[in-house]
Amino acid sequence: MKAKVKVYAKINYTLDITGKTGEYHDIDSVVFSVDLCDVVSVSPRKDGKITVKMAGGGEDIPEKENNAYKAAELFRKKYGVGGADIVVYKNIPIGKGLGGSSADAAGTLIALKKVYAVKDDVSDLASEVGSDCAYMLSGGAARMSGRGDKIKLLPDAELDMVLVFPDGEVNTAEAYRSFDAFSDDGSVSDPDGAEEAIICGDKEKLYKAAGNALAPAAERLCEGTRAALSEIRSLSPSACSVTGSGSAVFAVFDSPELCAWAADKMRKKGFRAITVKTVAGNRPKS
Repeated sequence: MKAKVKVYAKINYTLDITGKTGEYHDIDSVVFSVDLCDVVSVSPRKDGKITVKMAGGGEDIPEKENNAYKAAELFRKKYGVGGADIVVYKNIPIGKGLGGSSADAAGTLIALKKVYAVKDDVSDLASEVGSDCAYMLSGGAARMSGRGDKIKLLPDAELDMVLVFPDGEVNTAEAYRSFDAFSDDGSVSDPDGAEEAIICGDKEKLYKAAGNALAPAAERLCEGTRAALSEIRSLSPSACSVTGSGSAVFAVFDSPELCAWAADKMRKKGFRAITVKTVAGNRPKS
């Protein structure tokens, strides 16, 4: 049986760095899924071999370094199942802070569960692949802490956004090194306020909570990010910041019409910009 699943990009609406455990930074981040997605298709193999093909981006990633491959190998070893032919149809840009590789790993695990009729929670396997892969299994509104492996699901929130994709990527490790070197302030957003606003449905409070401790590092490392933030701020969004370690920038506006207007303005300035909406998570049934 073949399985095909959609997996959505994530936006770090808030991102604070709260400390360091060993070589890893601890974060506190409120995240949303948006309706920009990759599609992961999985077909079973009897010989135990795993193959991964990328379509639309990421074709240059060595197969065994691909997160979809890593997830499939962990699944195969744990459950003693056959192999898989995996095809990832990319729509989530790589290197933009949108969690595309984590989404592909999560999508692979979800599809493999369907293919091999596994009912278990596979969040442990997802966490082995990457820090935010476990979140991608459910998506939606959530608060992530630790290395991104501690997840508190939140009520879904409806927001209209513009995503701007500047030229250039930001390497996550370099962004954290820059954060450390410049002693950037790690308390630039309000995750407590964002969580309360989501629960209460207070959009004004939610708008004020947005921010990202890695934004200064992203601006230092990518001129396109700095320029995109400057331009989108000039359009008076309700909230805006960098997602993840960049290079993508998001901006919230009060309506789909304002988002379309802002995206058009950004495109006329030479940026690639699209409109997106938050999407509900795939929550466990009670």
